[in-house]
Amino acid sequence: MKQPVAALFTLLLLCTACARGNDGVADTTLPGAEKGPVSEETASPAEDGAYSGNSNSTPPAATSTGVGIVHQIRMTGGTGGFRFDPSELMIAEGAAIRFIVAEGGPHSIVFEGQDLTSDIQTRLDQRISDRAAPLTSGILSEAGEAVTVSFGGMPAGRYPFFCGTHGSAGMKGTVIVQ
Repeated sequence: MKQPVAALFTLLLLCTACARGNDGVADTTLPGAEKGPVSEETASPAEDGAYSGNSNSTPPAATSTGVGIVHQIRMTGGTGGFRFDPSELMIAEGAAIRFIVAEGGPHSIVFEGQDLTSDIQTRLDQRISDRAAPLTSGILSEAGEAVTVSFGGMPAGRYPFFCGTHGSAGMKGTVIVQ
């Protein structure tokens, strides 16, 4: 009985070793992200409301991943209106944003590309983790579902976006890359 467990443990160690790079650290780079220095910025919890149905589990606003900062924007909706929280976010180049459904889905992220060059539109489009159409994420319906957008290699500027299902209800936001 001990031999199958030992064999399984050895296999697990080998698989883990194969997934690691030459420096012995697993590559956790987000799709489209470029590696960068670890930020010392600390996470701060979101100010209001429930996340995934539990008011004690609000997601952090930003976390360090070893490849830069991953900021979080909550997507909410209901009797109080539809909104991104925060609706405007200033980030450093190389950071990523994780858009998370808090309530009131379905939601999607659509970047407004009319003021962006075609090259920037193409690069931004490649950095949406769950892309359904140009500059558009897939539909997220359930609390806790998320899509990540990396801004690694993206130039400084304003990147306006809206919810594909609630944009007409004023659910809009802007990412400002410094």
